[in-house]
Amino acid sequence: MSGATETGRSGPASSLTLPRGVTLYLIRHGETDWNAEGRLQGGKDIPLNDFGRVQAEEVGQKLLALKANAGDLAYLCSPMARARETMEIARQAIGLHPPSYHVDQRLRELTFGAWEGLTWREVRKLDPARAQQREQHKWAYAPPGGESYQMLLERVAPVFSALERDTVVVSHGGVMRAVLAGLGLEPTRRAESIDIWQGRVLVISGDRQACTRRQTVSAAREAAASILIQFHYAAFTGGSAPFLLSQPQSAAVHAGPEKASDSGVWVGSSRRRIQQRQT
Repeated sequence: MSGATETGRSGPASSLTLPRGVTLYLIRHGETDWNAEGRLQGGKDIPLNDFGRVQAEEVGQKLLALKANAGDLAYLCSPMARARETMEIARQAIGLHPPSYHVDQRLRELTFGAWEGLTWREVRKLDPARAQQREQHKWAYAPPGGESYQMLLERVAPVFSALERDTVVVSHGGVMRAVLAGLGLEPTRRAESIDIWQGRVLVISGDRQACTRRQTVSAAREAAASILIQFHYAAFTGGSAPFLLSQPQSAAVHAGPEKASDSGVWVGSSRRRIQQRQT
């Protein structure tokens, strides 16, 4: 089995530490045509489509709603064109100089090697044995010529551990899943398949990283501590209502209109939703 290990099946062999006091604003790049077609992009440099550019502009406004002095944040980006275009459109939308950000090669997407450009249906048809192995051991399995999530975590962990101030990071769904697992906010079996929406901002604070267990929203409402992770939507006034992903035993939720999904509770949106393909 290429790249699979027993350690990778049960949890990340390496962890990720977000420095205390640092708040992380994670943004996935906007939609591409390959996203819309369900094709594995990985290391392929596919540009945003028109809807992805709209998402990038909107995510800038969402960031500004979260952080009025967004110009004081550090900005870090994947080297891939779809991420860089998202970053530059978002920065322009909030009045910042578009190209004034840093690029880190380690933030590129999880690579799929020989499978890139295919849909999962095509992968299962052309390479059924390996496709089944990945489904069974997704965290630790590396496709031919590609990477596993465990390998991705080892690549990106030093980037986040070295942050010195509140930072906006524009990257990819695979990178964000690795971060959630590396911080211990989600078990690998969930992180490897969790939906990472485009056009949203995932906020993680280094002051409150410890996550002891998942809670239902009803249980969380009865407690009284601050939210750990929030997906923020701006489809309604203010754009700051959170989506609860994970939090400690004592936590409070302050959310807007909610809609249940298989990933938790998502705040309602007036815009059409694009079904994101999992990597």
